[in-house]
Amino acid sequence: MDMTVSTEIQAAAAQATSNLLSQQHGSVRLGSLYLDKRNVRKIKGKMPIPDLAAAIKREGLLQNLVVVVRKGKKKGQTHEVIAGGRRYQALMLLVEWGDITLDFEVQVTFVAADNATSASLIENVAREAMHPADELDAFAALLKQGQTFDTIGNSFGVSAMTVRRRIKLLSVSPKLVALLRTDEITLEQLGALAATDSHEAQEAVWEETQHNNWMREPERLRARLTKEEIDANENPVARFVGLQAYEAAGGQVRRDLFSEDDTGYICDSELLYRLADEKLAAAAQSLRDDGWSWVETRYERQYGDFARYGRLDAEVIITDEMRPKIDALAEKIKALTIEIDAFYEQDDSTDEENERNAEREDESAELEREKEELEEACAQWTAHQKAIAGVVVSISRAGELQKEFGLVEPGSRPVDDETGVAMEVRDQYGREMKPKTRAAHSDKMVARLTAHRTIAVQAEILKRPDVALAFLTSRLAGDMFYNVYTSSLQVRSTQVHHQLTNAADDMEQSADWTAIVAAKAAWRAKLPEKFNDLLPWLLQQSADEVTELMAFCVARSIDGLRNTEGQNAPMDAIAEVLGVDMADHWQATESSYFGHISKKQMMAAVTEAVSAEAAAPLATMKKDAAAQAAERALNGVRWVPEPMRARLTTDHIEDDEVMTEGDE
Repeated sequence: MDMTVSTEIQAAAAQATSNLLSQQHGSVRLGSLYLDKRNVRKIKGKMPIPDLAAAIKREGLLQNLVVVVRKGKKKGQTHEVIAGGRRYQALMLLVEWGDITLDFEVQVTFVAADNATSASLIENVAREAMHPADELDAFAALLKQGQTFDTIGNSFGVSAMTVRRRIKLLSVSPKLVALLRTDEITLEQLGALAATDSHEAQEAVWEETQHNNWMREPERLRARLTKEEIDANENPVARFVGLQAYEAAGGQVRRDLFSEDDTGYICDSELLYRLADEKLAAAAQSLRDDGWSWVETRYERQYGDFARYGRLDAEVIITDEMRPKIDALAEKIKALTIEIDAFYEQDDSTDEENERNAEREDESAELEREKEELEEACAQWTAHQKAIAGVVVSISRAGELQKEFGLVEPGSRPVDDETGVAMEVRDQYGREMKPKTRAAHSDKMVARLTAHRTIAVQAEILKRPDVALAFLTSRLAGDMFYNVYTSSLQVRSTQVHHQLTNAADDMEQSADWTAIVAAKAAWRAKLPEKFNDLLPWLLQQSADEVTELMAFCVARSIDGLRNTEGQNAPMDAIAEVLGVDMADHWQATESSYFGHISKKQMMAAVTEAVSAEAAAPLATMKKDAAAQAAERALNGVRWVPEPMRARLTTDHIEDDEVMTEGDE
């Protein structure tokens, strides 16, 4: 656009502004409006009409339509819309959706027919939105003068609800409202902070999130301020129960001006969960009535809850009605597979052939999905399966009821009632589950013992910087040349001492622990105060000094904790190189071992370490006395329990993650 046209537009806009200032605001029926074709905006706006309709439904009509009093061609059309055509179309779409009717009162600005074009121009070109901070001040001043929310809304061409929401923002901490003027906070963020009336809480949340922009998204700010309440729209249990059912039972819902009609915050969590329990119980009883031997309910589906269960396979019985459909799909899939295989056997292919093959693969995948759905529909649980298996009922993240059928308790091996043979039980990945033998030590005891073994290896590696250097290099070379990631060394020098003390409450009494702590204090005294000075300082030290520091850092990072007996430990490789024998570092006593295991385990340990004769007297003793007797029996004996022993294999990375070339 050249400057001449631009000047003319600006002049017309200025005149239009003068004309509009003298016009009146009011409301008319939506059904009385019709769209004028003289609107100066010819190119569609960026926001699609459906999105604009949704925004108007949510926020109300924030800006008046500009109309001329003029009859249309159809009966009842009395006002011509000369500015705000997209808003008019959005309102008519809301009528189509059933959200409003043609009797809906629309806020409008009346202009004279002679000013129609210039009014459309000012609406689309010359109008500049008032800064939100100025708008807040203006609303507050008018309210103080005694004007109503409706009057203020009419004056500014916005809804009364918009005025209420803007006024509510002024109740937020003045420090935060002041940030609006400098554009350091948005209206939406202020609205989220208005979820509480506590200025202290508002300011605290704003400060806490200053370094995380994503945490300052309105919904996240609101969630932090209402964490003691339950979001009726987001919480799965609340969605499962339903807001209407909760309120019908007498439950209170806190809604603020920024909540939609179907949202809010549940105040009575006890009532909510009671209603959820009742609904889950009803579903569970229906399943029990259907023959399932047991049914458990959960508020959510936890991985750990299901990983321990075995699963039976439902019997797939294809009906005469379903067989032709499944066979037809199988034939189509087979034909497509032949074509796809033939395509990949070609030496070369055109773009058109590539596109056609992609279509075949998509079609084949869709047919496979359809076939699986038909087969699943044919799956039937027999009366015998129901009698020996159960169901876990839980609530999905979407707030819907979900059921896991055919679960068997861990370790159970149900028998087929016709053949007398143990039935096949699978895990959640479809693999056959074998009966597990009982471990000698609990997971907690395994963690306790391997924590002591870890600190022993750390203490030994302090004495062998050469091994530490080789170990660190092997870790880096494993990534570089072997595509192997080993978890036994955290190269970022992630300290594992908190994990060790959590696993073993007697860790700090260990001589190895004392040695590691003393070494850390000595190095802290030597090293520069600031990290930026560390590299220049290291360059001034001898190679031995730098290597010893490296050994300390490697030692602090070694992680050999296990929580399952019989599990290979990646740390075993370095323990073997160092020649670590836990009998040099640990002694089985009442406090370190025997006081934490059963009397049967005590007798097994004494039998292995000494003799069956030495263990026999423990059988008639009380547990405390037996633990003390076991300690005396092993005094001076070089024996350690299984979790402290090396479990070396030909491949020390058995429990690590092995990457392929494609993962590199």
